[in-house]
Amino acid sequence: MKVALQLAHKLERGVLNLGINQGRLNSPENQLLPIVFFAGNFKFKYHIIETKQQERLKDVTQLIQNWQSDLETFQKLVNQKFLMNL
Repeated sequence: MKVALQLAHKLERGVLNLGINQGRLNSPENQLLPIVFFAGNFKFKYHIIETKQQERLKDVTQLIQNWQSDLETFQKLVNQKFLMNL
């Protein structure tokens, strides 16, 4: 049996969906090591389909430019809430 946990964390710009899963990592010595891995995606409050082309381009450009901030938010959440005591 494998364990998986799906969480949604509210942010100012939208929601961070966080998945926490167990797995196994094949080591160089061909040993299977148990691991926990984290994956996430963001759902933002933009209504890109409903806006005009210039506004869509601006919104999509802003989303792309914020990737570093979004990555930092993800890392901070995982490190502070789940890996703090490791």
